[in-house]
Amino acid sequence: MNIIFEPLRFLLETIFNLTGDWGIAIILLTVIIRVLTMPLSMKQKISMKNQGELNEKINEIKKKYANDKKRLNEEMAKYQNELKESMAGCMGLVIQMPILMAMFSVVKSIPTEIGSVIVPWVDSISAPDKMLIVPIIYVLVLSLPNILCNIKYMKGVLNRTFNGKQAMISIIFGIMITIKAPVALGIYFIIGGISTFVEDVIASIVYKKRNGELRMKN
Repeated sequence: MNIIFEPLRFLLETIFNLTGDWGIAIILLTVIIRVLTMPLSMKQKISMKNQGELNEKINEIKKKYANDKKRLNEEMAKYQNELKESMAGCMGLVIQMPILMAMFSVVKSIPTEIGSVIVPWVDSISAPDKMLIVPIIYVLVLSLPNILCNIKYMKGVLNRTFNGKQAMISIIFGIMITIKAPVALGIYFIIGGISTFVEDVIASIVYKKRNGELRMKN
């Protein structure tokens, strides 16, 4: 972890020296890291969508040939390569985790008691937001998929419907991890959440486009 932590901390301090604001430095560093890890993240998200579709097909095959083991094995063999490719793509998340954990530690270690133009209502980004504006913004960011899926176009892109239970879990989770957290971490969580949402939208568009092209070829 230290081999990742030190370069990230150096980069954060360099950005701070250029901008003179820790809040802006956190945002820029988070964006830089997310852009660099986006190819892996996109591959992982698309692989997860493929995995979900394959699981549905496999479950259908298991039901259809439940009493014909030979035919079941023959049909399952057709999907072995796709399953392996899908699982390999999901390994991108494992590769990203050390980077994301190091990033979290870097932001948490900021030795400052000063504010930021990003959050002018707080005196120190090392303290929690007593006005709860940062937690509320983070909750809204986490709720974006459930909010936007009510829009016809976005519903088709995200391929999901409003889930009240999931929306409530997002709200509770967002409040729990930010209500007592330093504002610096809140800024990091918000930018990370926005980046994740953007990646999800792009992955959904790419996935639908690829599936459309495959259906046309077939």
